[in-house]
Amino acid sequence: MARFIVLGSGRKDVADYRCEFGEHEFVFVSYSRLHPDQILISRENFERVIDRLGAMHRSRPFRGVLYGTSPELYVLVAAQIVERLGLRRFIVDAETARDKLAMRNALSPVVRCPETRLLRSIDDVLALEGIEFPCVVKPREGFGSMGVVKVRDRGELVREFKQKSANASYMARRQPLVGVTGDLLVEQFISGTEHTVDAFVRDSRVVFHAISDKFAMRPPYFVEVGDVMPSRLPAEAAERIVETVRDATRALGIEHGWTHTEVKLDDGVPCVMEVAARGGGGYTRSMLKVAYGVDARKVLIDSYLDEPPEWPVEPLSTFVGRTIVSYGITVVWRVDGIERCRRTGCFREISQRLQGKPRVLLGPPYSYENAVMSYSVADPARDRAMALVEEVDKTIRVHSVSVLEGSRVAHAVFLATLRFLDRLPRIRAMLAAALHPDR
Repeated sequence: MARFIVLGSGRKDVADYRCEFGEHEFVFVSYSRLHPDQILISRENFERVIDRLGAMHRSRPFRGVLYGTSPELYVLVAAQIVERLGLRRFIVDAETARDKLAMRNALSPVVRCPETRLLRSIDDVLALEGIEFPCVVKPREGFGSMGVVKVRDRGELVREFKQKSANASYMARRQPLVGVTGDLLVEQFISGTEHTVDAFVRDSRVVFHAISDKFAMRPPYFVEVGDVMPSRLPAEAAERIVETVRDATRALGIEHGWTHTEVKLDDGVPCVMEVAARGGGGYTRSMLKVAYGVDARKVLIDSYLDEPPEWPVEPLSTFVGRTIVSYGITVVWRVDGIERCRRTGCFREISQRLQGKPRVLLGPPYSYENAVMSYSVADPARDRAMALVEEVDKTIRVHSVSVLEGSRVAHAVFLATLRFLDRLPRIRAMLAAALHPDR
């Protein structure tokens, strides 16, 4: 029996790890309360937690660090634990996988990626030259497309910059274990089809990869609404993407574990948008299991035990994941059609925010806690899987009303309210509980 540290924020992770991998022992570390014997971690008690883990490691060594729900929240924490405990390193410098400017600087000499500029003051915005509109504005730190927006002209760019302090405040709440600078980046807009590559790296070499195709996102926000795995790309285009991902992971110094890379294929040329030194969140694990028979958690556990898996050569099935999202301030009171979809035998509901109760969801530009529900459809035959998704999309009905979407006045009032709530810890905690009912 081996011993591992699990970093995550989902209550279900505790039961899943213990049920699925009961032959091993897991110590759960999270910034939110998951289980009575879990270790709570924060920026304030970080050193004490590291000392405690160090003492546990000396008495009985850990084999490695694993992830649960929301892996993106814990990459820097994992890197520091690995370094302090002397465990197997997964990346040379974890900041390059979080700081998007550092990432661009590492990638741009090796692979194609968007031209990027740093914006720290309004003077930087007004003096900006050489970037064509439309372009993309994003926080220097962040994940899940939080605060990423396509702007059409300099006026919109100025307005986005003026909102940056409120956006940084929101991201700081979503990333409680690390600091947020509030810096913005502006980068050229890259057109083309969008794809994700989930790859496993061993000894700095990609040994397995799986490409998925993204459903088109709704501008001006970059909120993901669906994926199809395996990709429908021709073999030649897929190989170009995979070779680019191999180069990108080496350039970023990723040495071990799962990576999650966002790529656009622009006129046949791969352009790397971002590389994460961890596995994908959401339904990524289910997608890999269904499409290729690969259990991402088991693969990582076995790799720490020096038991490399036998990688599949061909996909087993087509997995289509879909997320129904809201924009603006959306009141959702009911979702119909789920039971009918379940009777098809190919439909699986992954998550739903309602949980039997009406909810108010905050979507872009106010927040990014905007998923009404996620579901998947799978079938060995690709054509049948895609036909089933079309049928499910027609069957499921979300009863809701969106208000204040796109209203600049409402946006300003909402952000001012957030700034006010930042000064009231008790009310802020209540707001966090409302936005994260599963924690």
